[in-house]
Amino acid sequence: MKTIRDMKTSTVMIAGFAAIIVLMLAISVLAWLQTNKLAQQNELLYQHPFQVRKALGDFETRINAIHRDMRGLMLADTEQELEDFVNTMDVNQAEAFRQLDILEQRYLGPKGDIQIMRQEFVKWNSIRQHTIRLLRQGKLEEASDRTKPNGVGGAQDKLLFAKTKLVYNFEINKAEQFYEDVTVLKKQLNTRLLVLNIVAFLLSVLLAYLLVKLINHPLEVITRVVDDFRSGNKSARSSYRSGNQFGKLSDSFNEMAEALESDYQIASSATELSDIMLNENDAHRFCDELLKKLLEVTNSQMGAVYLLNSDRTLFERFSCIGMNSEGCRPFSAIHPEGEFGRVLSSQTIVHIPDVPADSRFDF
Repeated sequence: MKTIRDMKTSTVMIAGFAAIIVLMLAISVLAWLQTNKLAQQNELLYQHPFQVRKALGDFETRINAIHRDMRGLMLADTEQELEDFVNTMDVNQAEAFRQLDILEQRYLGPKGDIQIMRQEFVKWNSIRQHTIRLLRQGKLEEASDRTKPNGVGGAQDKLLFAKTKLVYNFEINKAEQFYEDVTVLKKQLNTRLLVLNIVAFLLSVLLAYLLVKLINHPLEVITRVVDDFRSGNKSARSSYRSGNQFGKLSDSFNEMAEALESDYQIASSATELSDIMLNENDAHRFCDELLKKLLEVTNSQMGAVYLLNSDRTLFERFSCIGMNSEGCRPFSAIHPEGEFGRVLSSQTIVHIPDVPADSRFDF
């Protein structure tokens, strides 16, 4: 299974930053949605409880104005004054009906509450109109009794204001409910934004930690190995293994170091061999020293030098290290036989690894 260590650094960075961007978008979308909900709650609060409260206030103002004009009507001296009061009351009555229309549209409670208010208001107006007719007929005392608190008009006043109070109380409770909903939405928004910001912060810290680990650690390992190699330790190799770019860089350095070390060893061995060849004049000593060095360079345990005889028919042993007489017997120069057959026929170096135990070769 591919781990984060084996992923490309660019892939980790892109994935990390993409996750952070997604979180930022989530925070923005959440804030936008919650803000819209808050705006909707404010809109509901304005369009309904506020408008209802405003309409109720205007309705009560019109009722009180009609009350005032009814008292003025009792004191009117002339027919013209009476007509002026009646006209003013008609205007206030029409405006009160308009406010009832607004209440029917904006009121969030049972629609029957507003219908009952309208019915009681119609009854109140009917009683008022009858009182005005009594005044026109000169029955001032009877008309005045009707407007008193214990009169039919006064009783209707109390009933109408009681119905108005019922609507008012409902809207007050509704406004408080809207306020509580807004408060809850605000707390939810703050909590969610806090959680998302914490997650984004932790993800950023984790991404920074992973990037530092993915970049600094391999760089430290490779830099340390390069310094060792440059200081003369030709066998220094990077131990960092990964499928990312730093792993490939580590493998490339190891391959380069392997090639350089091999070249260095070959050059050193060639120099030493050249020194041996130049320093020895005796053939046997020359071959013995040459064999020793070759065994050291090739990490071998045995070796021999063969020379072609004067008849050019056999290769005969001239010098030998680590082998008995049976193991280094002469072999034909005419017929390519034995372990050296392929070498003699191809005249190239041959390496035979992993020789099995049942091989026909001696070693």
